[in-house]
Amino acid sequence: MMRTNSWTEEQIDVLKDQYPVIHDVRLLCSAFGKTYKAIKSKAKVLQLKRIVPPPTLGKTRATASDDQYIKDNYLKINLTAIARHLGYSETLVKGRMKFLNLVTPKEIKDRFRAEAIAKTRATRFYKGHLPHNTKTDFEITVRADNRGVKYKFIRIRLGNWTPLHRYRWEQANGMIPPKMKLIFKDGDTMNCDIENLELLTPGQLMKRNSYHNYPKPIAEMVQLRGALNRKINKHLKKLTDEKQNQ
Repeated sequence: MMRTNSWTEEQIDVLKDQYPVIHDVRLLCSAFGKTYKAIKSKAKVLQLKRIVPPPTLGKTRATASDDQYIKDNYLKINLTAIARHLGYSETLVKGRMKFLNLVTPKEIKDRFRAEAIAKTRATRFYKGHLPHNTKTDFEITVRADNRGVKYKFIRIRLGNWTPLHRYRWEQANGMIPPKMKLIFKDGDTMNCDIENLELLTPGQLMKRNSYHNYPKPIAEMVQLRGALNRKINKHLKKLTDEKQNQ
């Protein structure tokens, strides 16, 4: 049975020391042999107030100086600016404001919102306005495809870019027929001179890229490798068929 009527001087000293800062007051019940209600009543008589530990954020902790900064500035600057200054999230700052009973009046919130909108006007794009770095017609830029191969592009008009080598060929020779391939004779995709461009059919391009264009020793090695791969695949297929029939 817990004793709830008498307090020793030692218990009172411990209560004064621990009550304001202990995480859970109920932990004092077993230490003092008293009920939770008795501890709360004695604390009230002694005019002891709880100091709730501030919330944590990862491995950091909001400090008393953080709380003071919030108190000093929540009516002067917006929540985002406070969070950025303290290095915390806006959620944590909101939590601290709620704990500290700090409420931003509506008229001040409206002022913060108006100031934020005004700051964006300097960099906002309106209809008919273009960024300062917008390219002009017939300006050339370099882009890489998904393989990392670089090609030159030319701007025909706003929002319309085309490969420079294709543009120059069509200006000199007309539209490229369907399925025809426009290639660089020297293999340099940066060399878009018309003399370096050639139009081929898919068959011509395949033939040009075949092993017949390599020096004879290399062409023979490519041929032998192909024959060897075919024999290996044929043998593997035979083994697989035999295994399935067992």
